[in-house]
Amino acid sequence: DGQRGRPTNALDLAGAIVTLLENGASGLVHVTGGGEAGTWADVAETVIEAAELPTQVRRVTTAQYYAGKSGPVATRPANSELDCSLAASVGVKLRPWEEAVTAYVRKKLESD
Repeated sequence: DGQRGRPTNALDLAGAIVTLLENGASGLVHVTGGGEAGTWADVAETVIEAAELPTQVRRVTTAQYYAGKSGPVATRPANSELDCSLAASVGVKLRPWEEAVTAYVRKKLESD
């Protein structure tokens, strides 16, 4: 619960790349799932809700998760939100990440 970002659905990203190419975007362009940033705990809760599982997420910070563990730990930023304004300026707007995660989970459950 200590790292924030916006997950990106691969199909949404593919559509965004097509839009960027069609509109002549160049340079470094950030694209992420839309909506407000969430934590990995938020992502887990979204998956659990979409799958209608009878369980709960226990929210822990990154520091709590790694406390007492041995070995090297890769440093991760607490906030990995990217500025997607350049992509937005050429027409790229991805659906909220919660919607994308929910749709993916439900489609996966239907196909299994």
